[in-house]
Amino acid sequence: MQKPGSILYRDSSEPSILPNQLHQCQTGLQAFFDCLKACIFRGHTWSAHRREVSIMYYGRSSEFLMVTSERMVLPDAPCTLKSILDRLRLRGARWAYELDDSHMFCEIDGKAGMLSSCVEPGAEIGIFSRKSIFEP
Repeated sequence: MQKPGSILYRDSSEPSILPNQLHQCQTGLQAFFDCLKACIFRGHTWSAHRREVSIMYYGRSSEFLMVTSERMVLPDAPCTLKSILDRLRLRGARWAYELDDSHMFCEIDGKAGMLSSCVEPGAEIGIFSRKSIFEP
């Protein structure tokens, strides 16, 4: 007879899990899903745990940069809207042109954002263009 928690082998190479091991595995998964449900119902996102922000591009910015949204990992140091925009501008001339301070404005979690605004993990940044899609 096998001890509880030990592995049974059907043949020499294929292990089989005993019922108490399966129960432990199911209990671990249940705890994970309970945590996930709690985060969702409280309005938290997993990005807050991974130090990420969501960036949404609207109007001309979306068309010109050919992207509608993305996620960006924040550095461990406190982060401002200016530092995030500077990182985006490093992607090339097209990004630097469109994200010029005179061409766009931003919001953080639905509120107008200033360049000196602190950006917390889990925040959503909206980037809007001051120009029309039809302007060069």
